[in-house]
Amino acid sequence: MKEVRLNRFLASCGLGARRQCERFIVHGLVQINGQTVTELATKVDPETDSVTLRGKDLKPITSSIHLILNKPAGYVVSCKGFGEKTVFDLLKGMPATLRYAGRLDKESEGLLFFSTNGELVNMLTHPRYNMGKIYLVTLDRTLNRKELDIFRKGVPLDDELTMPAQIDPLSDTQQCYRVIIHEGKNRQIRRMMQYIGSQVLRLQRVAFGPLHLGNLPTGAFRKLNKNEIYKLKRNLNLACL
Repeated sequence: MKEVRLNRFLASCGLGARRQCERFIVHGLVQINGQTVTELATKVDPETDSVTLRGKDLKPITSSIHLILNKPAGYVVSCKGFGEKTVFDLLKGMPATLRYAGRLDKESEGLLFFSTNGELVNMLTHPRYNMGKIYLVTLDRTLNRKELDIFRKGVPLDDELTMPAQIDPLSDTQQCYRVIIHEGKNRQIRRMMQYIGSQVLRLQRVAFGPLHLGNLPTGAFRKLNKNEIYKLKRNLNLACL
């Protein structure tokens, strides 16, 4: 098998991001075939070399991991935060190979899906599979019937109309709405509301396709259960995940 850099190998074992794994190396906590290594450029053959961390044997995670995170406001959805907090800061102990599907902007909250299966992530974000996303949206004012109709028929963004969206009031004050969209344009709901002259005060995604946020606490994550994986397979016509 082709040799890989040691920090990449450690990350594939679920020890965190590569930078975190580099600290294990420079602090002399990693051994290859019984010899302590501290050089970051060290390479390892995953099939023939024995790698340990603090004396514990390490093996790459071979089966896919799928999870959802309840993203808090104030976190950017990116591997590199450039000084800002990122959602990956919340995924302690998870593989660095996780990828996300369905970006949320910094101030938005709610369900964010991650997987080590890149093909699955690509499918979930492809328009062909028409993954509906449900949001709870709090506005600065009540929308009138004409504005609701505009929203439902489609709003011009990026030189084209958005797909028809579903929007329904959730409270007597009608400043809280349940919105369903089937696209993933950048800051789409905020821009649609801006078009009709309203400002979003809070935006939370509560469902993504067959996956639902439920009572998952803010900032927490959990792996998908068997039933959720089955529903994903059924929605995407996949034989396995």
